[in-house]
Amino acid sequence: MAFTASLVGIVIGLVASLALVKRPGRLSKALLSLFLSPSLIPGIVIGYVLFLFLVVKVQLPLRTALILGHLLVVLPYCVRIITASLKELDESLEEAARTLGCPPVKAFVVIVLPNLKPAMTSAFMLSFINSFNNIPVSMYLKGPGMNTLPYAMMNHIEYNYDPTVSALSVMLMGMTLLFMVLLDRSMTRGQAKGVKGE
Repeated sequence: MAFTASLVGIVIGLVASLALVKRPGRLSKALLSLFLSPSLIPGIVIGYVLFLFLVVKVQLPLRTALILGHLLVVLPYCVRIITASLKELDESLEEAARTLGCPPVKAFVVIVLPNLKPAMTSAFMLSFINSFNNIPVSMYLKGPGMNTLPYAMMNHIEYNYDPTVSALSVMLMGMTLLFMVLLDRSMTRGQAKGVKGE
Protein backbone atom coordinates (compact mmCIF):
# COMPACT_ATOMS: atom_id res chain seq x y z
CA MET A 1 0.00 0.00 0.00
CA ALA A 2 2.79 2.42 0.95
CA PHE A 3 4.75 1.50 -2.19
CA THR A 4 1.76 2.10 -4.48
CA ALA A 5 0.83 5.39 -2.82
CA SER A 6 4.45 6.62 -2.94
CA LEU A 7 4.86 5.65 -6.59
CA VAL A 8 1.63 7.40 -7.65
CA GLY A 9 2.59 10.36 -5.45
CA ILE A 10 5.92 10.73 -7.27
CA VAL A 11 4.19 10.81 -10.66
CA ILE A 12 1.53 13.32 -9.57
CA GLY A 13 4.12 15.34 -7.64
CA LEU A 14 6.38 15.56 -10.69
CA VAL A 15 3.55 16.78 -12.94
CA ALA A 16 2.29 19.24 -10.32
CA SER A 17 5.80 20.55 -9.62
CA LEU A 18 6.45 21.12 -13.33
CA ALA A 19 3.21 23.08 -13.63
CA LEU A 20 3.97 25.16 -10.52
CA VAL A 21 7.55 25.99 -11.53
CA LYS A 22 6.97 26.57 -15.26
CA ARG A 23 3.95 28.83 -14.66
CA PRO A 24 4.86 31.03 -11.68
CA GLY A 25 2.33 33.49 -10.29
CA ARG A 26 -0.33 33.95 -7.64
CA LEU A 27 -2.26 30.90 -8.79
CA SER A 28 0.87 28.75 -8.55
CA LYS A 29 1.50 29.94 -4.99
CA ALA A 30 -2.10 29.23 -4.05
CA LEU A 31 -1.94 25.73 -5.58
CA LEU A 32 1.36 25.03 -3.81
CA SER A 33 -0.25 25.96 -0.49
CA LEU A 34 -3.20 23.71 -1.37
CA PHE A 35 -0.88 20.78 -2.09
CA LEU A 36 0.94 21.30 1.22
CA SER A 37 -2.20 21.74 3.32
CA PRO A 38 -2.72 18.01 4.15
CA SER A 39 0.57 18.00 6.09
CA LEU A 40 -0.90 20.61 8.48
CA ILE A 41 -4.04 18.59 9.31
CA PRO A 42 -3.94 15.83 11.96
CA GLY A 43 -3.98 12.34 10.46
CA ILE A 44 -7.01 11.23 12.42
CA VAL A 45 -9.04 14.13 10.98
CA ILE A 46 -7.94 13.24 7.44
CA GLY A 47 -8.83 9.60 8.02
CA TYR A 48 -12.31 10.37 9.37
CA VAL A 49 -13.15 12.89 6.61
CA LEU A 50 -11.90 10.53 3.89
CA PHE A 51 -13.96 7.71 5.38
CA LEU A 52 -17.12 9.83 5.30
CA PHE A 53 -16.50 11.08 1.76
CA LEU A 54 -14.84 8.18 -0.09
CA VAL A 55 -16.46 5.20 1.62
CA VAL A 56 -19.83 6.44 2.86
CA LYS A 57 -20.74 9.04 0.22
CA VAL A 58 -18.85 8.02 -2.94
CA GLN A 59 -18.84 4.31 -1.96
CA LEU A 60 -15.44 3.52 -3.42
CA PRO A 61 -13.89 0.10 -2.80
CA LEU A 62 -11.98 0.08 0.47
CA ARG A 63 -8.63 -0.73 -1.17
CA THR A 64 -9.00 2.21 -3.57
CA ALA A 65 -10.04 4.50 -0.72
CA LEU A 66 -7.03 3.38 1.34
CA ILE A 67 -4.62 4.10 -1.53
CA LEU A 68 -6.19 7.54 -2.07
CA GLY A 69 -5.95 8.26 1.66
CA HIS A 70 -2.25 7.38 1.75
CA LEU A 71 -1.73 9.35 -1.47
CA LEU A 72 -3.11 12.43 0.26
CA VAL A 73 -0.62 11.86 3.07
CA VAL A 74 2.46 11.52 0.83
CA LEU A 75 1.63 14.13 -1.84
CA PRO A 76 2.85 17.18 0.15
CA TYR A 77 6.31 15.63 0.55
CA CYS A 78 6.56 14.75 -3.15
CA VAL A 79 5.48 18.20 -4.33
CA ARG A 80 7.68 20.05 -1.84
CA ILE A 81 10.90 18.15 -2.57
CA ILE A 82 10.54 17.97 -6.36
CA THR A 83 9.47 21.64 -6.60
CA ALA A 84 12.54 22.73 -4.62
CA SER A 85 14.81 20.68 -6.88
CA LEU A 86 13.18 22.06 -10.04
CA LYS A 87 13.66 25.66 -8.86
CA GLU A 88 17.38 25.01 -8.36
CA LEU A 89 17.78 23.35 -11.77
CA ASP A 90 19.47 25.47 -14.44
CA GLU A 91 16.83 26.07 -17.13
CA SER A 92 19.51 26.90 -19.69
CA LEU A 93 20.39 23.18 -19.96
CA GLU A 94 16.95 22.29 -21.29
CA GLU A 95 16.84 25.42 -23.42
CA ALA A 96 20.21 24.57 -24.99
CA ALA A 97 19.01 21.06 -25.85
CA ARG A 98 15.85 22.41 -27.48
CA THR A 99 17.84 25.05 -29.36
CA LEU A 100 20.02 22.29 -30.81
CA GLY A 101 16.94 20.53 -32.20
CA CYS A 102 16.00 18.17 -29.38
CA PRO A 103 12.18 17.71 -29.09
CA PRO A 104 10.63 19.01 -25.81
CA VAL A 105 9.70 15.55 -24.50
CA LYS A 106 13.12 14.09 -25.28
CA ALA A 107 14.84 17.13 -23.75
CA PHE A 108 12.83 16.61 -20.58
CA VAL A 109 13.62 12.88 -20.42
CA VAL A 110 17.31 13.22 -21.26
CA ILE A 111 18.17 16.49 -19.46
CA VAL A 112 15.65 17.23 -16.70
CA LEU A 113 14.77 13.77 -15.34
CA PRO A 114 18.37 12.65 -14.62
CA ASN A 115 18.93 15.88 -12.65
CA LEU A 116 15.72 15.25 -10.69
CA LYS A 117 16.64 11.65 -9.83
CA PRO A 118 18.08 12.45 -6.33
CA ALA A 119 15.04 14.57 -5.46
CA MET A 120 12.60 11.93 -6.71
CA THR A 121 14.44 9.22 -4.78
CA SER A 122 14.39 11.30 -1.61
CA ALA A 123 10.71 12.09 -2.09
CA PHE A 124 9.91 8.41 -2.61
CA MET A 125 11.79 7.35 0.54
CA LEU A 126 10.19 10.05 2.69
CA SER A 127 6.74 9.28 1.26
CA PHE A 128 7.13 5.55 1.79
CA ILE A 129 8.21 6.00 5.41
CA ASN A 130 5.35 8.38 6.20
CA SER A 131 2.80 6.20 4.44
CA PHE A 132 4.09 3.02 6.06
CA ASN A 133 3.98 4.54 9.55
CA ASN A 134 0.58 6.18 9.12
CA ILE A 135 -1.96 4.54 11.41
CA PRO A 136 -4.93 7.01 11.62
CA VAL A 137 -5.75 6.91 7.89
CA SER A 138 -5.35 3.12 7.75
CA MET A 139 -7.50 2.73 10.86
CA TYR A 140 -10.49 4.44 9.22
CA LEU A 141 -10.14 3.17 5.65
CA LYS A 142 -9.14 -0.47 6.08
CA GLY A 143 -11.87 -3.07 5.86
CA PRO A 144 -12.44 -6.78 6.57
CA GLY A 145 -9.46 -8.85 5.53
CA MET A 146 -7.34 -5.72 5.06
CA ASN A 147 -4.59 -4.66 7.42
CA THR A 148 -1.35 -2.72 7.44
CA LEU A 149 1.76 -3.85 9.27
CA PRO A 150 2.01 -0.91 11.75
CA TYR A 151 -1.67 -1.30 12.67
CA ALA A 152 -1.25 -5.05 13.11
CA MET A 153 1.82 -4.46 15.29
CA MET A 154 -0.11 -1.98 17.44
CA ASN A 155 -2.95 -4.46 17.95
CA HIS A 156 -0.49 -7.25 18.76
CA ILE A 157 1.20 -5.15 21.47
CA GLU A 158 -2.19 -4.33 22.98
CA TYR A 159 -3.23 -7.96 23.48
CA ASN A 160 0.04 -9.90 23.60
CA TYR A 161 3.26 -9.76 25.59
CA ASP A 162 6.00 -11.41 23.55
CA PRO A 163 9.11 -10.38 21.59
CA THR A 164 7.44 -10.72 18.15
CA VAL A 165 7.01 -6.98 17.57
CA SER A 166 10.49 -6.23 18.91
CA ALA A 167 12.05 -8.76 16.53
CA LEU A 168 10.03 -7.41 13.63
CA SER A 169 11.08 -3.84 14.50
CA VAL A 170 14.76 -4.83 14.46
CA MET A 171 14.28 -6.51 11.07
CA LEU A 172 12.60 -3.40 9.67
CA MET A 173 15.41 -1.17 10.97
CA GLY A 174 18.00 -3.49 9.43
CA MET A 175 16.20 -3.49 6.08
CA THR A 176 15.93 0.30 6.16
CA LEU A 177 19.62 0.67 6.93
CA LEU A 178 20.57 -1.74 4.15
CA PHE A 179 18.30 0.07 1.70
CA MET A 180 19.83 3.44 2.60
CA VAL A 181 23.40 2.11 2.18
CA LEU A 182 22.61 0.58 -1.22
CA LEU A 183 20.85 3.74 -2.32
CA ASP A 184 23.74 5.92 -1.19
CA ARG A 185 26.25 3.76 -3.06
CA SER A 186 24.19 3.72 -6.24
CA MET A 187 23.79 7.51 -6.20
CA THR A 188 27.50 7.99 -5.46
CA ARG A 189 28.42 5.75 -8.40
CA GLY A 190 26.05 7.67 -10.66
CA GLN A 191 27.65 10.97 -9.66
CA ALA A 192 31.13 9.51 -10.18
CA LYS A 193 30.18 8.35 -13.69
CA GLY A 194 28.84 11.83 -14.43
CA VAL A 195 32.13 13.41 -13.33
CA LYS A 196 34.15 10.96 -15.47
CA GLY A 197 31.90 11.64 -18.46
CA GLU A 198 32.56 15.36 -18.11
